[in-house]
Amino acid sequence: MKHLIYLLFILLGMGSQANATSLEAYFHYAEFYSPEGPYIETYLSTIGKTATFVTTEEGYQAEIQITMLFKQNDSIKQFNKYSIKSPVVTDSMSRKPNFVDLQRIPIEEGVYHLEMIIMDKNRPTNVYTYYDTLDIFFPKDQLSFSGLQPVESISESENENILTKAGINMVPYVSNFYPGNINKMIFYTEIYNSDVDPGEEFLLRYYIKDLKDNAPVKDLARFKRTKPAPIVPVLGQLNIEDLSSGNYHLIIEARNKENDVLASVTYFFQRYKPIDLANFEEMEQYEMNSIFAGDIANHDTLQTYIRALRPIANEQEKKFIDKNLENTDLVFIQRFFVAFWNERHPADPGGDWRTYKKQIHITDKLFSTRIKRGFESDRGRVYLKYGPPNDSYQSEHEPSAYPYEIWSYYKAGDQRNKKFVFYNPDLAGNDYHLLHSNVRGELQTPNWERYLNRRNTDLYNHDVLQSDDYWGKRAKEYWDSH
Repeated sequence: MKHLIYLLFILLGMGSQANATSLEAYFHYAEFYSPEGPYIETYLSTIGKTATFVTTEEGYQAEIQITMLFKQNDSIKQFNKYSIKSPVVTDSMSRKPNFVDLQRIPIEEGVYHLEMIIMDKNRPTNVYTYYDTLDIFFPKDQLSFSGLQPVESISESENENILTKAGINMVPYVSNFYPGNINKMIFYTEIYNSDVDPGEEFLLRYYIKDLKDNAPVKDLARFKRTKPAPIVPVLGQLNIEDLSSGNYHLIIEARNKENDVLASVTYFFQRYKPIDLANFEEMEQYEMNSIFAGDIANHDTLQTYIRALRPIANEQEKKFIDKNLENTDLVFIQRFFVAFWNERHPADPGGDWRTYKKQIHITDKLFSTRIKRGFESDRGRVYLKYGPPNDSYQSEHEPSAYPYEIWSYYKAGDQRNKKFVFYNPDLAGNDYHLLHSNVRGELQTPNWERYLNRRNTDLYNHDVLQSDDYWGKRAKEYWDSH
Protein backbone atom coordinates (compact mmCIF):
# COMPACT_ATOMS: atom_id res chain seq x y z
CA MET A 1 0.00 0.00 0.00
CA LYS A 2 1.32 3.42 -0.85
CA HIS A 3 0.92 5.35 2.37
CA LEU A 4 2.29 8.75 1.50
CA ILE A 5 3.12 10.95 -1.42
CA TYR A 6 4.50 14.41 -0.74
CA LEU A 7 5.04 16.98 -3.45
CA LEU A 8 6.15 20.56 -3.74
CA PHE A 9 5.45 22.05 -7.13
CA ILE A 10 5.97 25.51 -8.54
CA LEU A 11 3.34 26.00 -11.18
CA LEU A 12 4.53 27.08 -14.60
CA GLY A 13 2.63 29.02 -17.23
CA MET A 14 3.07 26.61 -20.09
CA GLY A 15 2.93 29.35 -22.71
CA SER A 16 6.45 30.45 -21.83
CA GLN A 17 8.92 28.30 -20.00
CA ALA A 18 11.38 31.12 -19.49
CA ASN A 19 8.77 32.99 -17.45
CA ALA A 20 8.19 31.03 -14.24
CA THR A 21 4.87 32.31 -12.91
CA SER A 22 4.22 32.90 -9.27
CA LEU A 23 1.72 30.28 -8.14
CA GLU A 24 3.23 27.95 -5.56
CA ALA A 25 1.49 25.18 -3.65
CA TYR A 26 2.09 22.10 -1.51
CA PHE A 27 0.12 18.90 -2.11
CA HIS A 28 -0.18 15.71 -0.08
CA TYR A 29 -2.64 12.84 -0.03
CA ALA A 30 -3.31 9.81 2.13
CA GLU A 31 -5.70 6.88 1.87
CA PHE A 32 -8.14 5.77 4.59
CA TYR A 33 -10.80 3.12 5.11
CA SER A 34 -14.26 3.46 6.65
CA PRO A 35 -17.26 1.12 7.03
CA GLU A 36 -18.63 2.74 3.87
CA GLY A 37 -15.44 1.88 1.96
CA PRO A 38 -12.04 3.40 1.10
CA TYR A 39 -11.51 7.08 0.51
CA ILE A 40 -8.68 9.45 -0.38
CA GLU A 41 -7.96 12.60 1.57
CA THR A 42 -6.20 15.34 -0.36
CA TYR A 43 -4.51 18.33 1.26
CA LEU A 44 -3.58 21.40 -0.77
CA SER A 45 -1.93 24.51 0.66
CA THR A 46 -1.62 27.49 -1.67
CA ILE A 47 0.99 30.14 -0.85
CA GLY A 48 -1.10 33.30 -0.73
CA LYS A 49 1.58 35.73 -1.90
CA THR A 50 2.01 33.73 -5.13
CA ALA A 51 -1.69 33.66 -6.12
CA THR A 52 -3.47 36.35 -8.14
CA PHE A 53 -5.73 38.52 -5.96
CA VAL A 54 -8.47 40.57 -7.64
CA THR A 55 -11.01 43.09 -6.43
CA THR A 56 -14.28 41.69 -5.01
CA GLU A 57 -17.20 43.29 -3.18
CA GLU A 58 -15.59 42.43 0.15
CA GLY A 59 -12.01 43.32 -0.71
CA TYR A 60 -9.27 41.38 -2.50
CA GLN A 61 -9.39 37.61 -3.02
CA ALA A 62 -7.70 34.80 -4.95
CA GLU A 63 -9.39 31.71 -6.40
CA ILE A 64 -7.87 28.38 -7.45
CA GLN A 65 -9.62 25.71 -9.53
CA ILE A 66 -8.74 22.03 -8.99
CA THR A 67 -9.74 19.14 -11.24
CA MET A 68 -8.97 15.55 -10.23
CA LEU A 69 -9.43 12.57 -12.53
CA PHE A 70 -8.99 8.98 -11.33
CA LYS A 71 -8.55 6.72 -14.37
CA GLN A 72 -8.32 3.00 -15.06
CA ASN A 73 -7.45 1.93 -18.61
CA ASP A 74 -8.29 5.42 -19.91
CA SER A 75 -11.73 5.20 -18.32
CA ILE A 76 -12.60 7.88 -15.73
CA LYS A 77 -13.73 6.12 -12.54
CA GLN A 78 -13.89 9.16 -10.26
CA PHE A 79 -14.07 12.86 -11.00
CA ASN A 80 -13.81 15.88 -8.74
CA LYS A 81 -13.79 19.50 -9.90
CA TYR A 82 -14.11 22.44 -7.54
CA SER A 83 -12.77 25.89 -6.68
CA ILE A 84 -11.33 27.26 -3.47
CA LYS A 85 -11.08 30.88 -2.46
CA SER A 86 -8.54 32.59 -0.26
CA PRO A 87 -9.50 34.65 2.77
CA VAL A 88 -10.41 38.23 1.85
CA VAL A 89 -7.83 40.97 2.44
CA THR A 90 -8.72 44.60 2.78
CA ASP A 91 -6.39 46.11 0.21
CA SER A 92 -3.89 45.12 -2.45
CA MET A 93 -0.93 45.90 -0.19
CA SER A 94 -2.06 43.64 2.67
CA ARG A 95 -0.21 40.44 3.48
CA LYS A 96 -1.67 37.65 1.35
CA PRO A 97 -2.58 34.70 3.62
CA ASN A 98 -1.97 31.07 2.70
CA PHE A 99 -5.11 28.96 2.30
CA VAL A 100 -5.61 25.24 2.82
CA ASP A 101 -8.09 22.86 1.22
CA LEU A 102 -9.06 19.33 2.33
CA GLN A 103 -11.16 16.93 0.26
CA ARG A 104 -12.45 13.42 1.03
CA ILE A 105 -13.07 11.40 -2.11
CA PRO A 106 -14.71 7.93 -1.92
CA ILE A 107 -12.95 5.46 -4.17
CA GLU A 108 -13.02 1.70 -4.70
CA GLU A 109 -9.94 -0.45 -4.23
CA GLY A 110 -7.70 -0.77 -7.24
CA VAL A 111 -4.87 0.83 -9.18
CA TYR A 112 -5.59 4.30 -10.54
CA HIS A 113 -3.85 6.91 -12.61
CA LEU A 114 -4.40 10.29 -10.97
CA GLU A 115 -4.45 13.38 -13.16
CA MET A 116 -4.76 16.65 -11.24
CA ILE A 117 -5.08 20.03 -12.94
CA ILE A 118 -4.61 23.19 -10.87
CA MET A 119 -5.39 26.59 -12.30
CA ASP A 120 -5.30 30.16 -10.97
CA LYS A 121 -8.79 31.30 -12.00
CA ASN A 122 -7.70 34.93 -12.01
CA ARG A 123 -4.85 34.06 -14.35
CA PRO A 124 -6.04 31.09 -16.46
CA THR A 125 -2.72 30.69 -18.26
CA ASN A 126 -1.21 29.74 -14.91
CA VAL A 127 -2.03 26.02 -15.02
CA TYR A 128 -0.28 22.85 -13.91
CA THR A 129 -1.05 19.18 -14.51
CA TYR A 130 0.25 16.51 -12.14
CA TYR A 131 0.21 12.75 -12.71
CA ASP A 132 0.64 9.86 -10.28
CA THR A 133 -0.31 6.23 -9.79
CA LEU A 134 -2.35 5.16 -6.75
CA ASP A 135 -2.65 1.62 -5.43
CA ILE A 136 -5.64 1.52 -3.06
CA PHE A 137 -5.80 -1.76 -1.16
CA PHE A 138 -6.82 -2.66 2.39
CA PRO A 139 -6.51 -6.36 3.31
CA LYS A 140 -9.67 -7.65 5.00
CA ASP A 141 -8.10 -9.98 7.57
CA GLN A 142 -4.67 -8.46 8.15
CA LEU A 143 -3.52 -5.54 10.28
CA SER A 144 -2.66 -2.51 8.16
CA PHE A 145 -2.21 1.25 8.40
CA SER A 146 -3.93 4.07 6.61
CA GLY A 147 -1.88 6.84 5.08
CA LEU A 148 -0.40 9.47 7.38
CA GLN A 149 -1.74 12.98 7.85
CA PRO A 150 0.68 15.59 9.27
CA VAL A 151 -1.26 17.95 11.53
CA GLU A 152 -0.65 21.63 12.25
CA SER A 153 -3.02 22.01 15.20
CA ILE A 154 -5.79 20.14 17.04
CA SER A 155 -8.87 21.20 18.97
CA GLU A 156 -11.96 19.58 20.40
CA SER A 157 -14.80 19.36 17.90
CA GLU A 158 -18.11 20.93 18.93
CA ASN A 159 -19.68 20.39 15.52
CA GLU A 160 -18.33 17.74 13.17
CA ASN A 161 -16.89 19.14 9.93
CA ILE A 162 -14.45 18.21 7.17
CA LEU A 163 -11.51 18.62 9.59
CA THR A 164 -12.97 16.22 12.17
CA LYS A 165 -11.61 12.75 12.86
CA ALA A 166 -12.21 10.71 16.02
CA GLY A 167 -14.06 13.68 17.51
CA ILE A 168 -11.13 16.09 17.10
CA ASN A 169 -10.60 18.90 14.60
CA MET A 170 -7.25 18.54 12.85
CA VAL A 171 -5.86 21.32 10.68
CA PRO A 172 -3.52 19.62 8.16
CA TYR A 173 0.15 20.60 7.96
CA VAL A 174 0.81 20.43 4.22
CA SER A 175 4.60 20.29 4.18
CA ASN A 176 7.39 17.93 5.16
CA PHE A 177 9.66 20.83 6.14
CA TYR A 178 9.76 21.72 9.84
CA PRO A 179 11.58 25.02 10.50
CA GLY A 180 13.06 26.03 13.83
CA ASN A 181 9.93 27.85 15.00
CA ILE A 182 7.89 24.61 14.95
CA ASN A 183 8.66 22.54 18.04
CA LYS A 184 5.92 19.91 17.90
CA MET A 185 5.34 17.23 15.31
CA ILE A 186 1.71 16.12 15.30
CA PHE A 187 0.34 13.35 13.09
CA TYR A 188 -2.72 11.18 12.57
CA THR A 189 -3.08 7.68 11.15
CA GLU A 190 -5.41 4.69 11.57
CA ILE A 191 -4.84 0.99 12.20
CA TYR A 192 -7.25 -1.50 10.68
CA ASN A 193 -8.15 -5.12 11.57
CA SER A 194 -6.12 -5.41 14.78
CA ASP A 195 -9.11 -7.32 16.21
CA VAL A 196 -8.37 -10.00 13.60
CA ASP A 197 -4.57 -9.83 13.47
CA PRO A 198 -3.22 -10.17 16.15
CA GLY A 199 -6.67 -10.19 17.80
CA GLU A 200 -5.11 -9.29 21.15
CA GLU A 201 -3.44 -6.35 22.80
CA PHE A 202 -0.49 -5.11 20.75
CA LEU A 203 2.28 -2.54 21.03
CA LEU A 204 2.10 0.76 19.17
CA ARG A 205 5.51 2.38 18.72
CA TYR A 206 6.39 5.60 16.97
CA TYR A 207 9.81 7.20 16.72
CA ILE A 208 12.09 9.37 14.59
CA LYS A 209 15.02 7.91 12.68
CA ASP A 210 17.98 10.04 11.58
CA LEU A 211 18.77 9.20 7.94
CA LYS A 212 22.36 10.38 8.36
CA ASP A 213 23.29 7.36 10.50
CA ASN A 214 20.07 5.34 10.03
CA ALA A 215 19.53 5.22 13.79
CA PRO A 216 16.61 6.21 16.06
CA VAL A 217 16.95 9.64 17.67
CA LYS A 218 17.44 9.40 21.41
CA ASP A 219 14.43 10.43 23.53
CA LEU A 220 12.14 10.72 20.50
CA ALA A 221 10.24 7.44 20.78
CA ARG A 222 6.89 6.56 22.35
CA PHE A 223 5.29 3.22 23.23
CA LYS A 224 1.68 2.38 24.01
CA ARG A 225 -0.16 -0.85 24.72
CA THR A 226 -3.20 -0.80 22.47
CA LYS A 227 -6.42 -2.82 22.55
CA PRO A 228 -7.57 -4.43 19.31
CA ALA A 229 -10.47 -2.95 17.34
CA PRO A 230 -11.68 -2.80 13.72
CA ILE A 231 -10.34 0.78 13.51
CA VAL A 232 -7.80 2.22 15.97
CA PRO A 233 -7.29 5.99 15.56
CA VAL A 234 -3.73 7.12 16.33
CA LEU A 235 -3.12 10.79 17.13
CA GLY A 236 0.54 11.20 18.06
CA GLN A 237 2.80 14.05 19.03
CA LEU A 238 6.57 14.41 19.49
CA ASN A 239 8.55 17.33 20.85
CA ILE A 240 11.17 18.20 18.23
CA GLU A 241 12.41 21.40 19.88
CA ASP A 242 15.93 19.98 20.29
CA LEU A 243 15.97 18.06 17.00
CA SER A 244 18.87 19.37 14.91
CA SER A 245 18.81 20.09 11.19
CA GLY A 246 18.73 17.06 8.93
CA ASN A 247 16.66 14.48 7.06
CA TYR A 248 14.50 12.12 9.08
CA HIS A 249 11.83 9.44 8.98
CA LEU A 250 8.86 9.36 11.32
CA ILE A 251 8.02 5.66 11.71
CA ILE A 252 4.85 4.24 13.29
CA GLU A 253 4.80 0.49 13.96
CA ALA A 254 2.40 -2.11 15.31
CA ARG A 255 4.17 -5.02 17.06
CA ASN A 256 2.84 -8.27 18.52
CA LYS A 257 3.82 -9.76 21.88
CA GLU A 258 6.86 -11.42 20.26
CA ASN A 259 7.95 -7.90 19.21
CA ASP A 260 7.52 -8.70 15.51
CA VAL A 261 6.51 -5.77 13.32
CA LEU A 262 3.04 -6.48 11.94
CA ALA A 263 2.74 -3.31 9.87
CA SER A 264 4.19 0.20 9.70
CA VAL A 265 3.89 3.55 8.00
CA THR A 266 6.83 5.88 7.28
CA TYR A 267 6.90 9.63 6.69
CA PHE A 268 9.96 11.52 5.38
CA PHE A 269 10.56 15.05 6.67
CA GLN A 270 13.27 17.70 6.90
CA ARG A 271 14.18 19.69 9.97
CA TYR A 272 15.99 23.02 10.06
CA LYS A 273 17.21 24.11 13.46
CA PRO A 274 19.43 27.12 12.78
CA ILE A 275 22.59 27.77 14.74
CA ASP A 276 22.75 31.27 16.17
CA LEU A 277 25.29 32.74 13.79
CA ALA A 278 25.64 35.82 15.99
CA ASN A 279 26.87 33.71 18.89
CA PHE A 280 30.67 33.30 18.85
CA GLU A 281 30.57 30.66 21.58
CA GLU A 282 29.28 28.00 19.20
CA MET A 283 32.19 28.69 16.83
CA GLU A 284 35.06 29.15 19.27
CA GLN A 285 35.68 25.41 19.48
CA TYR A 286 36.88 25.43 15.87
CA GLU A 287 40.21 26.66 14.62
CA MET A 288 38.50 27.75 11.47
CA ASN A 289 41.46 28.37 9.20
CA SER A 290 43.18 25.11 10.12
CA ILE A 291 40.02 23.03 9.67
CA PHE A 292 39.17 24.62 6.32
CA ALA A 293 42.75 24.98 5.08
CA GLY A 294 42.59 28.72 4.42
CA ASP A 295 39.50 28.45 2.23
CA ILE A 296 37.59 30.95 4.34
CA ALA A 297 40.18 33.70 4.68
CA ASN A 298 39.38 35.67 1.49
CA HIS A 299 36.01 37.45 1.37
CA ASP A 300 35.37 37.11 -2.38
CA THR A 301 36.49 33.48 -2.51
CA LEU A 302 34.34 32.55 0.46
CA GLN A 303 31.31 34.24 -1.11
CA THR A 304 31.79 32.09 -4.20
CA TYR A 305 32.14 28.92 -2.13
CA ILE A 306 28.96 29.73 -0.19
CA ARG A 307 27.01 30.32 -3.40
CA ALA A 308 28.23 26.88 -4.51
CA LEU A 309 26.57 25.38 -1.41
CA ARG A 310 23.11 26.31 -2.62
CA PRO A 311 22.39 22.96 -4.38
CA ILE A 312 22.68 21.08 -1.07
CA ALA A 313 21.30 23.79 1.24
CA ASN A 314 17.88 23.62 2.88
CA GLU A 315 15.28 26.34 2.35
CA GLN A 316 16.37 28.54 5.25
CA GLU A 317 20.03 28.30 4.27
CA LYS A 318 19.13 29.24 0.70
CA LYS A 319 17.44 32.39 2.00
CA PHE A 320 20.63 33.30 3.86
CA ILE A 321 22.75 32.66 0.78
CA ASP A 322 20.44 34.69 -1.46
CA LYS A 323 20.09 37.69 0.87
CA ASN A 324 23.13 37.97 3.12
CA LEU A 325 26.28 37.52 1.04
CA GLU A 326 26.52 40.99 -0.45
CA ASN A 327 27.79 43.78 1.81
CA THR A 328 28.31 41.34 4.71
CA ASP A 329 31.52 41.28 6.71
CA LEU A 330 33.89 38.34 6.46
CA VAL A 331 33.45 37.10 10.04
CA PHE A 332 29.68 36.80 9.66
CA ILE A 333 29.81 34.65 6.53
CA GLN A 334 32.68 32.62 8.02
CA ARG A 335 30.36 31.68 10.87
CA PHE A 336 27.70 30.61 8.41
CA PHE A 337 30.17 28.50 6.43
CA VAL A 338 31.47 26.74 9.55
CA ALA A 339 27.96 26.20 10.92
CA PHE A 340 26.82 24.78 7.56
CA TRP A 341 29.45 22.03 7.50
CA ASN A 342 29.32 21.34 11.22
CA GLU A 343 25.58 20.65 10.88
CA ARG A 344 26.31 17.99 8.28
CA HIS A 345 29.44 16.35 9.70
CA PRO A 346 30.39 17.48 13.21
CA ALA A 347 33.22 14.94 13.43
CA ASP A 348 34.99 16.19 10.29
CA PRO A 349 33.41 19.32 8.79
CA GLY A 350 36.60 20.21 6.91
CA GLY A 351 36.85 16.78 5.31
CA ASP A 352 33.24 16.95 4.17
CA TRP A 353 33.91 20.38 2.65
CA ARG A 354 37.02 19.22 0.79
CA THR A 355 35.09 16.33 -0.74
CA TYR A 356 32.38 18.72 -1.89
CA LYS A 357 34.95 21.20 -3.17
CA LYS A 358 36.29 18.55 -5.56
CA GLN A 359 32.76 18.15 -6.94
CA ILE A 360 32.54 21.91 -7.49
CA HIS A 361 35.70 21.76 -9.62
CA ILE A 362 34.22 18.86 -11.61
CA THR A 363 31.09 20.88 -12.40
CA ASP A 364 33.28 23.78 -13.54
CA LYS A 365 35.14 21.46 -15.89
CA LEU A 366 31.97 19.86 -17.30
CA PHE A 367 29.26 22.52 -17.25
CA SER A 368 30.74 26.04 -17.08
CA THR A 369 30.11 28.65 -19.78
CA ARG A 370 31.64 32.01 -20.54
CA ILE A 371 29.30 33.69 -18.04
CA LYS A 372 28.47 30.89 -15.57
CA ARG A 373 30.38 28.76 -13.13
CA GLY A 374 29.51 25.08 -13.36
CA PHE A 375 27.58 25.06 -10.08
CA GLU A 376 25.38 27.89 -11.37
CA SER A 377 24.10 25.77 -14.27
CA ASP A 378 21.13 23.42 -14.02
CA ARG A 379 23.28 20.37 -14.73
CA GLY A 380 25.84 21.51 -12.17
CA ARG A 381 23.16 22.00 -9.51
CA VAL A 382 21.70 18.54 -10.11
CA TYR A 383 25.19 16.99 -10.16
CA LEU A 384 26.08 18.57 -6.80
CA LYS A 385 22.74 17.72 -5.20
CA TYR A 386 22.32 14.12 -6.38
CA GLY A 387 25.80 13.16 -7.56
CA PRO A 388 26.81 12.00 -11.04
CA PRO A 389 24.08 10.11 -12.92
CA ASN A 390 24.25 6.34 -13.10
CA ASP A 391 23.49 6.52 -16.80
CA SER A 392 23.03 9.29 -19.35
CA TYR A 393 22.11 9.80 -22.97
CA GLN A 394 23.26 12.77 -25.06
CA SER A 395 21.89 13.87 -28.41
CA GLU A 396 22.97 16.88 -30.43
CA HIS A 397 21.82 16.03 -33.94
CA GLU A 398 18.26 14.70 -33.93
CA PRO A 399 16.43 16.25 -36.87
CA SER A 400 13.68 18.03 -34.91
CA ALA A 401 14.96 18.24 -31.35
CA TYR A 402 17.12 20.74 -29.58
CA PRO A 403 20.37 19.27 -28.21
CA TYR A 404 19.48 17.41 -25.03
CA GLU A 405 20.69 15.09 -22.29
CA ILE A 406 18.73 12.61 -20.16
CA TRP A 407 20.24 11.60 -16.83
CA SER A 408 19.11 8.47 -14.97
CA TYR A 409 19.59 7.84 -11.26
CA TYR A 410 19.09 4.56 -9.44
CA LYS A 411 18.66 6.69 -6.33
CA ALA A 412 18.17 10.46 -6.03
CA GLY A 413 17.98 11.46 -2.38
CA ASP A 414 15.33 9.21 -0.83
CA GLN A 415 13.74 8.41 -4.23
CA ARG A 416 14.55 5.62 -6.66
CA ASN A 417 14.60 5.29 -10.45
CA LYS A 418 14.50 9.00 -11.26
CA LYS A 419 15.42 10.99 -14.36
CA PHE A 420 16.23 14.52 -15.56
CA VAL A 421 15.89 16.00 -19.05
CA PHE A 422 18.14 18.95 -19.94
CA TYR A 423 18.04 20.79 -23.25
CA ASN A 424 19.84 23.60 -25.05
CA PRO A 425 17.30 25.89 -26.79
CA ASP A 426 20.14 28.14 -27.97
CA LEU A 427 21.52 25.28 -30.12
CA ALA A 428 25.07 26.37 -29.29
CA GLY A 429 27.28 26.67 -26.23
CA ASN A 430 27.22 24.56 -23.10
CA ASP A 431 24.26 25.97 -21.17
CA TYR A 432 21.64 23.22 -20.90
CA HIS A 433 18.43 24.06 -19.03
CA LEU A 434 16.42 21.62 -16.94
CA LEU A 435 13.25 20.81 -18.87
CA HIS A 436 11.63 17.99 -16.87
CA SER A 437 12.21 15.58 -14.00
CA ASN A 438 10.16 13.01 -12.12
CA VAL A 439 11.94 13.85 -8.85
CA ARG A 440 9.56 15.49 -6.39
CA GLY A 441 10.34 19.15 -5.83
CA GLU A 442 12.02 19.46 -9.25
CA LEU A 443 10.58 21.04 -12.39
CA GLN A 444 7.86 18.86 -13.90
CA THR A 445 6.76 19.56 -17.47
CA PRO A 446 4.21 16.92 -18.56
CA ASN A 447 4.54 17.88 -22.24
CA TRP A 448 8.35 18.04 -22.08
CA GLU A 449 8.72 16.00 -25.25
CA ARG A 450 6.87 18.65 -27.24
CA TYR A 451 9.07 21.38 -25.77
CA LEU A 452 12.13 19.35 -26.67
CA ASN A 453 10.95 19.08 -30.28
CA ARG A 454 9.59 22.61 -30.45
CA ARG A 455 11.59 23.34 -33.57
CA ASN A 456 8.79 21.73 -35.58
CA THR A 457 6.04 21.07 -32.99
CA ASP A 458 3.06 23.33 -32.35
CA LEU A 459 2.55 23.80 -28.58
CA TYR A 460 -0.86 25.46 -28.62
CA ASN A 461 -2.66 22.35 -27.28
CA HIS A 462 -1.25 21.70 -23.81
CA ASP A 463 -3.38 18.56 -23.40
CA VAL A 464 -1.17 16.83 -25.98
CA LEU A 465 1.88 15.48 -24.16
CA GLN A 466 3.84 13.56 -26.79
CA SER A 467 5.51 14.91 -29.90
CA ASP A 468 4.31 14.01 -33.34
CA ASP A 469 6.01 11.00 -34.89
CA TYR A 470 9.08 11.86 -36.92
CA TRP A 471 12.28 10.26 -38.11
CA GLY A 472 15.07 10.14 -35.53
CA LYS A 473 12.90 10.57 -32.43
CA ARG A 474 14.66 8.88 -29.49
CA ALA A 475 14.19 10.89 -26.26
CA LYS A 476 10.93 9.24 -25.14
CA GLU A 477 12.29 5.83 -26.09
CA TYR A 478 15.31 6.34 -23.82
CA TRP A 479 13.15 7.80 -21.00
CA ASP A 480 10.83 4.79 -21.03
CA SER A 481 13.59 2.19 -21.18
CA HIS A 482 15.82 3.50 -18.35
